[in-house]
Formats: sequence, structure tokens, C-alpha cells
Amino acid sequence: MSFRLGYIQAVVLGLVLLSVCWTIVIRPDPSSAIDLASPVTIDLENSLTNLKSFPISSRRISSTIDHVFQTGCRNVFKNKKKANAALVVLARNSELEGVQKSMFSMERHFNQWFNYPWIFLNDEEFTESFKDGVMNMTSSGVSFGVIPKPDWNFSEEKDKDSKEFLRFNEFIQNQGDRGIMYGALPSYHKMCRFYSGYFFKHPLVAKLSWYWRVEPDVEFFCDLTYDPFLEMEASGKKYGFAVIIKELSNTVPNLFRHTQSFIEKYGISVDEKAWSIFTNRRSLGEKESIKLIDKIRINHLLSNFSGGIGTRLLSSLSRMNLPTSFSSKKPFFYGEEYNLCHFWSNFEIASTDLFSSPEYESYFQFLEEKKGFYQERWGDAPVHSLAVAMFLNISEIHYFRDIGYRHSNLVHCPKNAPDELQLPYVPASPEYASSAKPDKPPRVSVRDVFRSSRQTEGVNNLNRGSGCRCNCPKKYKELEDSPSCCIRRWMVLTNDKYKGEKYLDKYSMAEEVKQTLSKGEKLNVKEILKRNHKYPT
Repeated sequence: MSFRLGYIQAVVLGLVLLSVCWTIVIRPDPSSAIDLASPVTIDLENSLTNLKSFPISSRRISSTIDHVFQTGCRNVFKNKKKANAALVVLARNSELEGVQKSMFSMERHFNQWFNYPWIFLNDEEFTESFKDGVMNMTSSGVSFGVIPKPDWNFSEEKDKDSKEFLRFNEFIQNQGDRGIMYGALPSYHKMCRFYSGYFFKHPLVAKLSWYWRVEPDVEFFCDLTYDPFLEMEASGKKYGFAVIIKELSNTVPNLFRHTQSFIEKYGISVDEKAWSIFTNRRSLGEKESIKLIDKIRINHLLSNFSGGIGTRLLSSLSRMNLPTSFSSKKPFFYGEEYNLCHFWSNFEIASTDLFSSPEYESYFQFLEEKKGFYQERWGDAPVHSLAVAMFLNISEIHYFRDIGYRHSNLVHCPKNAPDELQLPYVPASPEYASSAKPDKPPRVSVRDVFRSSRQTEGVNNLNRGSGCRCNCPKKYKELEDSPSCCIRRWMVLTNDKYKGEKYLDKYSMAEEVKQTLSKGEKLNVKEILKRNHKYPT
């Protein structure tokens, strides 16, 4: 009898567990996320290390600082309000085919419903065939603009017989000889300089409040059924990105050093979280910290020594215990290094006020004087990124995770939101009728739940998907999971429980060491270091 009762209890328990697994794992609630015992605070360095064991694309990225504007689809025909915005393209006449490809993808996935105008810029007049070719791709307004020569060409190019022009050519050719990507192309340097300091001044762009930069030969994979400009405006956002990756170090060897000089010269106060996206704080390692304690100990001994050791010997003894110089592949300036992360500016949705501000103009002119736009190969992406980190709070930056995007061979394509948050595709015109079936929303497996249960400092929520009718490429590598992608930093820094990077408070540590020595007590170096590694207040 007891055996049969135990058997029945086991069956009932099994059914209950199966029901729980069905509810949690097989049919997840799309409005919630699994948060497995998140600690009170998270540490940047530890979190970045732990995240490697569980792909970023499988994780939920959402906080009060930043989250997607819409999970799944929205009724595109409800709101007819529009922002003062446009889609801006810099293109040559020879790039018509790539431009048409980008336009079709943009119109198909977004602009067929919102009808934002297109602006095309070129350093020379557009041909009639180019104009006809792009105007046939949209029912929205189209404008064509020519870039003024001073905004496109370097001043060193004015006199072809001058020493300045010879030096200009030498720098360009030298970059080609050293194999710097695009370094041997004067047109590429000009494009980067134009986007860094002049595109927002062009009369067609200057009258806008917002712009969406679109490059030739790009693709979009998800339907965007809300107005990103209005959402940015309503949420207090000023800069939006879809890709954040690392720059090639040989293209910007001195950009960060000059940026730090600009910060010091003008007393710029940066938002710590935004600035930490692109910088690593240099803290003393354990060996260097111990050497510093040894120096304090010796200095204390010398200040209280009344023996007959010579002054020169004592001085040499003191210098021998100075902390060793920092070693790193990347240079440190003011205790920080540029980690080479940057928003990939071939996709950016931003407020024109950000770049037309006096602060940004001062920054650009400061860089212009350093001549790094041709002496080195400074891209507009790292320039924009460092400016965004200097002049904005992290809460004013938005990650468009729900927008699927391809440029070159780099692809980001989000998971679709659950079925109940999707809507049927309704084209605004027959030419955009589509038979393509959206990807199926992700299913959260038992394996995912147990894998995510490994403690990853509060960022272990599972990604239930946010995209609207996404149709991702077959056999693509998700950029979020690439080692060259910096989205893991964004994920940690925007987490509500992120408290800041720990640093060694050398002043409080020195005071504690001095007091301990004055009392004649034994120094516990490890405990002293532990107590004086603090979070910023």
C-alpha cells in the first residue's frame, strides 16, 4: 500500500514538474524575462569575462537606461505625425546600383509607411541618370545637393606646387605603403573629414532636426513599424546606433591623445558610463600596488630615521621602490586608454543639434588643427563616438537592437518577438508585396535555462526576441557574438545594477599604511588593497 502511494506521489510530482517546464520553457511569457538571482551590483571586468560563456545574442538587453522602443510589430497606420527628419546618403554617380539596393530595402522595411524624404549629397553634380534612377525607387520627396569644395577638399590641396601639397601626398602614400585600410585613398580621407565636420552644415541637412544616415549597398532584415525619430524625441535620446565594433588601431594612433588634450584644455566633464564605453581606466595591478606600499613604508622609515646612512643612499633606496612603468599595447593618457570601440557610423540616427553645437564644433576644429584626417586615417566613426561620449549621458544613447542590418560582411539580425506580438504584413503599395516568411521566434530550451543560471553578474536574462517580421540571412554570423563587437560593454554599462569600475584609492591606502606603521602594527597588504579598491561615489 505504501509502495503504491509513493508511486502515485511520484507520478503527480512528475506531472507538476512537466507542467512547470511547459509553462516556463516551451511556452515562455514574452512580457517577462528570467532573472536568476541577480546580485545587487555588477563589476565591469568580471562581467565581460563571464559573458563569454553565454552568447550575447541569447541574452536580453533591457534596462531603465535603454531598451527597445517596440517589441514586435506596431500598427503602422495609426499615427501620421512626422518629425523634421530625412534619410541622408553620400554617394557618387557610379554607385547608383548600390544606392538603389539600399533604397529598396529601406522603403520595403520602413519608409513605404512613413514617407520620409531622401537627401543625396555628392562632391560633384549628380547626373540625370542617377537622379532618375533614385527617384524611381520612392514615392517620397528627393533632394540633391553638391558639397562645397572647401568642405570636401583639404586646404593643403589648393596649390599643387606647394610644400603643403607634397607633404599631403607623402602622408597619403605612406599610409598605403604601410597597408593601412583605405589609407592610400584621398577620397576616403575626405569623406571621413566631411562626415566629421561638415555634413550637418550642408543647407539640405542644416534645416533638419533629425537624420538617418544610409550607405550604398546595405540591407535591412526587419520591418520597422514605428517612427524612430519620434521615439528618440519622446525618450530624450539624441544618438542611435545598430553596430558597435573595434576600430583598427593603426588608423587612429593619436586621436585619443588629442581628445584627452581637448578635454583638459576646455575642462570637459564627461558622463562616466558613456565615457566607459570607449575607455578603460588604468588601475594599479597587485604587483605595482605592493611596490607603492613598499615606497610608503620606506619613506616612513626615512622620515623617522636618525642614523648615519648617507642622504644619497637613502634617496636611491627610495627611488628603487617606485612603481614600475605601465606596460600595454595601447598607450595610456591621464590614467585611461582608448579601447578602440566605436559606433559604426554608416548607420546612425541622430539629432543634428548634437553635431551643430558649439561644443562639437570646438572639438572638430581642435582635431582639424592636428591634421590627423590626412596625416593619419581618422574615421568619422571614432570621432563621432568620442564626441557622443563626451557630450551626452549614456541615457541619451539608444541601441536599435530590433533593426536587422548588413553593411559589407558584418550582419546584425535580431530574433523575432513571440507570435502574439507580431502582426500581418500589409504593404503600403503593391510593389512592396512580399511572400517572404518571417523567421520563427526563438524557443527557450531547458538547456538555455540551466546554462543561463551560471552567475554572470546580473546580466543573465534570456533574450525572448524583439524583432518585427525579421527575415535573417541564411548561415550568417551574428555580430553581437563576434569578439570584435563591443556590445557586451554596452550591455553591462546600461545594466541598472552596474555601479562602476573599481579603482585603487591611493590616498586612503597611503593614509592607512602610515597609520598602521605609526602604531607599530604589522601590515596586512592584501587586506589593505582589498579595503581600498572602491566603487566611485
